[in-house]
Amino acid sequence: SAAVRGYRAPAGSRRTGAPATVPPVGIGAATVDVVADGAGWLRFSTEGSGDGRHRWQFVLRHKPSDGNRRPDVPVRTSRTDLDNGGTRYTAALGPSALDELGDGRWQVTMRSARSKTVHMKAGIRDTRALIDARADLVGRPPTGPVTWNLPYAQPNGRLMLRTVLREEHVECATVELGDGAITLRGVLCGGRRIEPGALFVVSRRGPHGKNFTVPVEVLGRHAFRAHVPVRRVVDHRLERWEDWDWWLQPDPHDRRKVRVCHLLEDFPDVKGAYAYPSLPLTGDGISDLAVIHPARPVWVRPYCSASGAMAMNVVDR
Repeated sequence: SAAVRGYRAPAGSRRTGAPATVPPVGIGAATVDVVADGAGWLRFSTEGSGDGRHRWQFVLRHKPSDGNRRPDVPVRTSRTDLDNGGTRYTAALGPSALDELGDGRWQVTMRSARSKTVHMKAGIRDTRALIDARADLVGRPPTGPVTWNLPYAQPNGRLMLRTVLREEHVECATVELGDGAITLRGVLCGGRRIEPGALFVVSRRGPHGKNFTVPVEVLGRHAFRAHVPVRRVVDHRLERWEDWDWWLQPDPHDRRKVRVCHLLEDFPDVKGAYAYPSLPLTGDGISDLAVIHPARPVWVRPYCSASGAMAMNVVDR
């Protein structure tokens, strides 16, 4: 029977009454939602317990990689009382703030004169507008400084900003591997243009520095395509593991080089997201300083470093 099988008759209609009121959480347990738009603005929003005399405020705190921490940056914060006795805090950070923030990583915190600083938890991060912003930048590279402001969550769930402010850099658009070759396409952002005869440069890191150059295919005032000289790198390596950085020399008569980077995305881990395969090559040339001249392939793999700079490693396994 239905009773034996545990069936229960549908419940009757619920009584309607006043909606339940969810009590506010403390700032330490609150999460911050962030919306990025294509114009470079970030808008923050969070809800916490009643503000009272605390006067909580959004504050950006620098997390340096070299130990030199910059001053904290307060962000003008608006407060709205909620029906449940809590407070909604909102703030907006415009692109002009990057002149002060510079290039780096920042903790999104809230501070009160009556409490210690709280590194806020990340809530919803809407960065969809940055997808179109990157496409626009690659299609129409700016002739001035590049700014970028990306909110992201640390592995522990705390909210961070990755800020980019570059007077001049090359943004890598694509990297293709095949038939023993590596080809990249990039755009030059900044005040200079790519001149006829511009050079792509690979530079060996370490005490035995070495540069190899190849002419680029100029695709416009700011766009180019280049074939990485992997054969020359393999034939002239000195160690079983080497790293070679990628550069662009926009003017063959001006030796100033610009770093090739992959910085501008709607997610933080470009290094992990773009895991390129390795290209096998066999060396032809003899180097007096080579540790082992290979009878087996040497593997060449492009990669994006944690800082966003493009390079490749050359490994004799």
